[in-house]
Amino acid sequence: MGVQDLETVEKLSLSDLNLLDTTDNEEQLKYCRATLKKIVEEDGWYYLGCPICYKQMRKKPDSELLICQQHDMQHHKYTFRVTLLIEDETDQAHAVLMGKEAEEICGISCEDLIIKKNCKNQRIIPQEILQLEGQIKLLKLKPGTKRDFLIKGIYEDVHKFTPTQDIEPTTSTPNKKIFEKKRKELFKAKPSKNPKSDNFEPSDQSSANTSAQSDIEDLI
Repeated sequence: MGVQDLETVEKLSLSDLNLLDTTDNEEQLKYCRATLKKIVEEDGWYYLGCPICYKQMRKKPDSELLICQQHDMQHHKYTFRVTLLIEDETDQAHAVLMGKEAEEICGISCEDLIIKKNCKNQRIIPQEILQLEGQIKLLKLKPGTKRDFLIKGIYEDVHKFTPTQDIEPTTSTPNKKIFEKKRKELFKAKPSKNPKSDNFEPSDQSSANTSAQSDIEDLI
């Protein structure tokens, strides 16, 4: 979805989203602009998922072996699952960030965080995830249970890049161009020197300066 589409799409407040009947809106995607307030650390940040369906691997009955009950798969894939407390000016909610959406916003795969950076503890949140706290994002949400959503898209808040408008000068602020033009006109005339005489009239110049200064003060 392009920037223009994101600007025109209908956005709901969190208070409206929290009032949705999830049975009627379960498959509908909703948009909301919200702050990623806090990472819910007690929920951990990853799980062992099936590489085919991404569902969480479960222990095989009477065994310690983890398998995907749907695909009978034993090889797991490290998969992001980060629970966020999100808020806007109307309410708060929880939203779960998973899969490719988490990889894109964190800038690293879950597997690389665990294997290459040795972040194996599910309860210790890596800095790559913690840096999301406080950011304002445009979220595409899939309603789940009450006050609980799944993030299906996360985008930059384009409003942060809207340039401020130029401030028009007020009547108390002199227009610089008019001021300079008037100033040049006032001082353009210089005392002429009589080629036949070395006598000047300093009193006239002094009077002209006084008059010019008075006119300039009237502009301020």
